Parts: sequence; C-alpha cells; structure tokens
Amino acid sequence: GRSARGRLLGAAPLYLKMHSDGEFCEENEWIKAAAELGVRHWPRAFVGIPFTPHQGRRLLVAASLGAQDRARVQRALVDALQTLSCRTQVSVNVAGCLDEEAG
Repeated sequence: GRSARGRLLGAAPLYLKMHSDGEFCEENEWIKAAAELGVRHWPRAFVGIPFTPHQGRRLLVAASLGAQDRARVQRALVDALQTLSCRTQVSVNVAGCLDEEAG
C-alpha cells in the first residue's frame, strides 16, 4: 500500500505457483485435503522467498512508521491477501513468516 503522498508503506513478496518444486515441507496431506474438499491445490499464491527455507518477515512494513501504524499496514496486507484469495479462488500460502505475522 501507499500513503497519500505516494510513499510505499507495505508490501509482500508474492508469486503464483503451479507446482511444489522448491518446497521445503511435505504437501501430500494438503493436496489430499484439497482433493477431499473439492478445492484446487494449484495454482497457489505463495508469499515468501523462493527456494529459501529460512523464517523471516514476509509482510514488509515501512520502518519509519510507529507501532500502531505498522500494525494497521500489516493488517491491510493480510486483508488484501484474503481478498485476493476470495476473488480469484486461489489459496494463499505465507511460508516461513514470523510468529507475530501469523497472528
């Protein structure tokens, strides 16, 4: 998102995955559950760093913001990811995020 002055306030690294290549976890149970529910497992919007099994911040928020504004921007990013998923009928996977982001 951007501020009224056009300054970038938040972002999330996101790309569309069509396969499980480069995953660092077993997805068999997720794929099975999706099939049982009649939900497509692929494509999937992936929020993370490609081929990187390290935990770290995935919802990027401007460091210059105060704590309350940072929380608002982070919430707006989560809301945007949920909206993206609902509108496109594509699941969103936020991989390796910090505990505070998983909220």
